[in-house]
Amino acid sequence: MVDGLPTSQLAARLYLAPKTIRNRISDMLAKLGVASRTQAIALGRAAGRGRAPGTDPDPLESERPRLICSRRQSWQAASVAVMEPETFESRHVSAHIDRPAQDVYEYASNPENLPAWAPGLGRSVELVDGKLYVESPMGRVVVAFAPRNEYGVLDHDVTLPSGETIYNPMRVTTDGDGAEVLFSVRRRPGMTDEEFDRDAEAVQTDLDTLKRLMQRR
Repeated sequence: MVDGLPTSQLAARLYLAPKTIRNRISDMLAKLGVASRTQAIALGRAAGRGRAPGTDPDPLESERPRLICSRRQSWQAASVAVMEPETFESRHVSAHIDRPAQDVYEYASNPENLPAWAPGLGRSVELVDGKLYVESPMGRVVVAFAPRNEYGVLDHDVTLPSGETIYNPMRVTTDGDGAEVLFSVRRRPGMTDEEFDRDAEAVQTDLDTLKRLMQRR
């Protein structure tokens, strides 16, 4: 995959159907919280596991023996190695919402609603050439959500004016008759305890705002 091979060539190399390759790559992208193969490769290289073309086997190629042996189990046959990003300290904040999880996901995943429930991130949004720009306390940032999915994944990248990109894991899951929204606040390098606390408090405030808005609907 790091060689930039199209799906048809990957399928031929691994003796698998193109649809199987596409499905498994989609699964990998969802697990990594990225929207494209290019982002997945960049993430792997940042973690020290990807290599420039020609210097190390392709992640899918390295799976070939195991994939061929397990083809009888289709869901296993298409498994691909998920590259793990660098580990950072995280703090999990959440809110229970007395609304169906799908309703919460539909509302929160709509970029137009972002200023209403996440004013801590930004109070205005603008879609330009497929990119979502948000006017935030940190300046004009770019927010890229995970593609729409049936699993309640709302992971998103926030690219700061400095060019630094912050990955934010977020999920909406069923919790009894309602929903739980879970956000993992990542501690960035060099962040003080006070700054980390403020970030977590700001996210909790946004989740509480989302809860109030959803329960009024």
